[in-house]
Order: sequence, then C-alpha cells, then structure tokens
Amino acid sequence: MDCLLTQFQNMYHRCDCGMGYIVRCPDGRFVIIDGGLGEPGESEAFLEEIKAVSKDPKPVIALWIITHAHIDHFGVFTHLVGEHGSEFEIEHAAFRFPKAEKARGWSDTKDFYRAVEKIGKDKVITPAAGDSFNVGGCITDILFTEADLPDGEVYPINDTSIAFRLAFGRRRALFIGDGAAVQSSVLCNKYRREELKSDVFQVGHHGYWGGSPELHDMVRPSVLLWPAPDFRFPFIFSHPESIADGYLIPTASKEALLRLWRINGSLDPAGTVRVTGYSGKENFTINMSKFSELDDPWENVSDFISSSLSPAKGVIVREDFKKRDLYALHWSFINGGFYPFSPGNVTLDGKRAVIASGEKIAACQLIKDSQFGVSKGFDIVMKGVLERGEVFVQYSGDTPVLFESKAVFPLCAEYGKPFTLEISADPSMKKARVSLCGAVREEPYDPDRMKGVYVFLKDASLSLTYLECRVK
Repeated sequence: MDCLLTQFQNMYHRCDCGMGYIVRCPDGRFVIIDGGLGEPGESEAFLEEIKAVSKDPKPVIALWIITHAHIDHFGVFTHLVGEHGSEFEIEHAAFRFPKAEKARGWSDTKDFYRAVEKIGKDKVITPAAGDSFNVGGCITDILFTEADLPDGEVYPINDTSIAFRLAFGRRRALFIGDGAAVQSSVLCNKYRREELKSDVFQVGHHGYWGGSPELHDMVRPSVLLWPAPDFRFPFIFSHPESIADGYLIPTASKEALLRLWRINGSLDPAGTVRVTGYSGKENFTINMSKFSELDDPWENVSDFISSSLSPAKGVIVREDFKKRDLYALHWSFINGGFYPFSPGNVTLDGKRAVIASGEKIAACQLIKDSQFGVSKGFDIVMKGVLERGEVFVQYSGDTPVLFESKAVFPLCAEYGKPFTLEISADPSMKKARVSLCGAVREEPYDPDRMKGVYVFLKDASLSLTYLECRVK
C-alpha cells in the first residue's frame, strides 16, 4: 500500500487560518496533523477523506499530532472525538502545550481537553525533540517543541508549535505548524543544513510572517504545502515595494505587509520550488511511495501528485447531492467584519442540497477565481426551487466582493416552482448570456475583473436539484 500525504482543503469560513494533513501509511494506519477550525461540515468532510483512502471500515489513527494550542488547528480533533469518536480509533495523540506563563495568545482549550479525556489520557504522548515514531515505514522525527525555547521569556503561542520531519524512503517533508521567527531561529541553530533539507515544506503560519529567510534557505524545498485561503492571495505573495499601497488591508500596515512579502519571497531562494499546493483551493495529495522511487520526479509531476480537481479544470457536475458536495457549497466570507456576510446553512434533503440564510446576507461561491484558466470563461446550469426570500447571483467583482460589480441580478423565480438558471460568459465578446425559466438576456462581462461566481441569499431558502459549473 502506498504512502499518501494529503493537504486537506479547509473552507476558511470564519477565519483565514487553519490547516489539516492526512498521511495514510503503508500499513493502512494514519498519521494526522492538526485538522482545522471545525467549520460547519469541515470535520465531517475531514473524516470522509480519511475513510475514502482507508483499508478498514473503522480507520486507525496511529498518531494524531496537534502542533499548538490554537483552535484553528485542534478544532477538527475536538469535534470529531466529541461527535464521531465511534467511527475511528486513535492509538496515540501527541501534543505539548506550554505553561501559561511561558506563552501568550492561547485559544480556549476546555473542549479540547474534554476530547482528550474521552480518548483516554493513556493514549496521550508528550513529545520531545529526538523522539521518533515509525508507522508502517513512515517515520516521524520530532525536531522541536516548546521545551526547546530558552527560559525566561514569554513567547507567542505560534512559536511553541511542534516542528517535525516526516520521511518515507528518500523523501522528506518538514512541518512547522505556525512557527515563526523564534522557532525558526532555534531550528537553524540546533540542526545542520542537511538535517533540515526537505523535499516538501509546510509554509509556516499560513504564510503570515511564518518561518524565516534563514530557515527557508536551509530547507530549500521542491514542493510547498501552503495552508491558506485563496482569497488571501495575492496579499501573501512577494511583490515589489512600489505596489504595496495597492494591497493594503485593514489588518496590515505597509511595514507589516512588506515584512510578510520579504519572508514569503525567501521561500524559493535557490529556485528549487517546482509545485505549490494551496489548501484553500483543493485537496492536494503526494504519493510519497512513488515520489521516493523517482530519480528525476519532475519529468512528469502527475506521476506522484494529484488534486481534487479533474483534468478538465473546474468542471463540476452535481446531481444526487452527497455530504461532500454540501461542504464544497458551504462557503462564506465573515472575517472580523471585513467581509460582512453570514454563513449559509447547507443541508441535505434526500438528494437535494438546501442552502438557507437569515436576515444577514450569506455568500455561497460556485466558482473560485483560482479555478479559472487564461480565458476566464464559464458555463453554469442551476436547477432547483426557490422556497422563500431573496437570492442574487453575481459574477466578476472586486476583492472583497461587496456587490461592487454591475453583474448582479436577482433570481426572480416563482416561490415553490422549479426553475432553471443558465449563465454562459464569453470573454472575447465581453458578454454573458443569462437564461432564467426561458427568458434570455445579455449582461456585460469584464474578464479582467473576474473574481468568481457567487450566490447571495437573504432570509432565503434555495433547494438545488442539479448544479453544473464548467470553466473554459
């Protein structure tokens, strides 16, 4: 059985942080790293991904590593143990949280410790640098914990993240959680370059001032695992100082933004990075067994890397909806008030997907900007029943999407009766053809402003029986 390393596609509804990794080892057991915040449906989707590649009806998690005491990393663990603990087995859970006087910026851990009690304290491992765990030939070596921080200081909780190296065959992956400057400094001083050099590297703290230029220079990875939402790009890319003003956001000063770009720009100092997987975009899987066998793995990347997107990029056809489909639909902006939307509630009613909202507008994204190719053309077919409320559809728009685009139109369907909505955008003509219940009209379409296709709901309930999204 191959060793598979999957970066899970987190949804980032309530915050722009969170990460989860699923490692299926050759003996069929799993090493799990964090999980995510535990958004609505997120924990269940995470468990479904585990079950999908498990050889056993009841998956066995040999080692679940929680990198640090932030809920966007342990929330999925807490929820799954509390609500679905009978569906899987945990052999060991590894975490090491510092004493309160040593670190600042904790999340509330009461529910987490209740989950720990539920699995049994005898299954808890308090790891230390130098510890090594072998799960079916997949080796996890602990490189750093909070115990390696110098005494006498109070550190950000991010810098107490466990850092470890996962190795299979001759390929290595380095994980640093939310580690930033302090953790990076300790790693660089404690280990030689050849000990830190890794083929795969998990970008520290989601690319928000994580890691350090010195650490990145020592790791020199070929594959980046970047656990961040795509609506934060291009904010976290490297850019020239001259355009910094154009990317300012309410939570970052120009100085802070430039510092972020300098750190992220150092991720590829020697031009070694060949592939980057973003957790806000798709599930991203590396077959470590095949990766390890290839002398020159870059002749055909598809030999060992796969994603959840089909070869015909952006093609989504959903009829007879399933739970995983609901998770993909349940997407909304609510980030500290910056994105003024509430989360929609997506449920399964037989084979229909029902999207509902309260008085505050909820946003459901059908196509992300990151799914488009060069042309940015698309076709959408949506069939269903509008039960109540107001529903609007929007394509294009600026970031953040705040109804600034003129390409917003209401779903004027009669309550309780089936409707069919079709939208086809032609970038070369800069027009979109919209058909609703047989009535056809054209709308302007600006591909340069394309930021995705959205459905907005206000005090509404929308039942979907068929959804087809195709990116040209």
